[in-house]
Amino acid sequence: MAMLIVQSRRKTRCRSLEMSPRLAGLLAEPGRLHIGLLAACLLVSALSGRQLYLDGANYVVQSLIDPLWYPHPTPRRFFSILWSTWPVRLVGLASPDMIALGSFLFGLACYALILLPVLLLLRTRVPAAEQAVILTGFLAATVFLANFIVTELVFALSMTTVFVILTLDPTLDPRGRWRLLVAVLLVASYETAALTNPLLAAGSVMRSGAEAGRSRANRLLVPLVLCLATPFQVGFFVLNPWPNPGGAKAHFVWIIAGVFTAGLLALLGAVRLLLAAGAPAAILVALGFLVPLSMLLVPPMLGLRSRAFRYAYPSRYFSLGALLVIALLPLLFLPRFDWPRRLMDWVGTRALSGLAAVVIAGFCGISLMSSADAVAYRKTFEVELARLGGIQSHAHCSVCAAPQDHGRVDLGYSWIWPLYSMAYTMRHQDRPPVILVGPRGIAGDIDAATVTRFLERQKAQRQLKRKSP
Repeated sequence: MAMLIVQSRRKTRCRSLEMSPRLAGLLAEPGRLHIGLLAACLLVSALSGRQLYLDGANYVVQSLIDPLWYPHPTPRRFFSILWSTWPVRLVGLASPDMIALGSFLFGLACYALILLPVLLLLRTRVPAAEQAVILTGFLAATVFLANFIVTELVFALSMTTVFVILTLDPTLDPRGRWRLLVAVLLVASYETAALTNPLLAAGSVMRSGAEAGRSRANRLLVPLVLCLATPFQVGFFVLNPWPNPGGAKAHFVWIIAGVFTAGLLALLGAVRLLLAAGAPAAILVALGFLVPLSMLLVPPMLGLRSRAFRYAYPSRYFSLGALLVIALLPLLFLPRFDWPRRLMDWVGTRALSGLAAVVIAGFCGISLMSSADAVAYRKTFEVELARLGGIQSHAHCSVCAAPQDHGRVDLGYSWIWPLYSMAYTMRHQDRPPVILVGPRGIAGDIDAATVTRFLERQKAQRQLKRKSP
């Protein structure tokens, strides 16, 4: 009798988490609107070139001038880099100076990683509360990563989220072929696959018994491929332990992760209280979109995204935490674990869905604000470069040496200045070529020989244009 009562309660809770017709309609129409807004904002992001900060400039410029270039000494991040740079490499084979097209395609490839899991969520039969948890965690983890595009971690987040969605709703992938492909891509995606992939494999095994369309061999192959990531990542890390997770020892990164987590929980509480008080969900969504966008009306706030660059790397640890939680969801949402559903019941499906809608809107507002900031920064930077020519110290560029005097922020990482200026040189073929060199000379992923060859080629091209009638 006790077992029957427990099963009855569990069935009741499961039914309560299923989408009612009213909630399904609420998510269907606004959901499409949110997706359209998200796609438009990501397109604006690609067009504005905000993907050309730091690693983005490195990947675009070097992939253009050398389509066979690879940035890391080991293939631990091979698939993630290949995903984002293969369109740029094809452009480089045709013409290594097509920086506008190359950066746009790079942006499309990177931002498609954000759009893909959100689009897939629209097609799932996953209960609304679970959808909202996945969507909120995924987009919250990508806010900083998209502002300063961290291609490898965005790739790992995207593919992990896609795998989780396909695991929670196997009707989207009845034969398991897409999961097998994603499992292969995750092997060489990011170092954290050594931890998250075994969690995905455990969730896949625990849920595979209910899938009638998949063969037994396929059910075993997907977890096996996922688990290959651990020896693969660990083995190559031993061979070359760079980049290393040394930053995790700093207490500051944990403070940032705690602040982000607390902010997300506070937003959930505010949404729940406002919805309980009768506030229309549309007003909350509008506020989520307009509040970050309103910063454009205050000139000193326009550089907020650039000033926040100092938090970009520390925020990775918040994103990694969200990645671990997302990878755990197939296990946490198993029927044998009662407390996740109890917790979601207590918070309320309406509040969780409202939070997801506000996070989408906020992400879109931040994207547009960041795109405007990227355009303004590049224009200021290009005015200074127009006065220079040849290989120059970055001290000769006042906005580079003293950005605060121009209302800009010092982004640091002086090794990236040659690549920023090379992108400018490729974009403006009518102006003298210029290469900026940081205080420590040419460093980072690019070498002096590559810079010299690039400058000589640019000078030769301009001489030919002057001679041609």
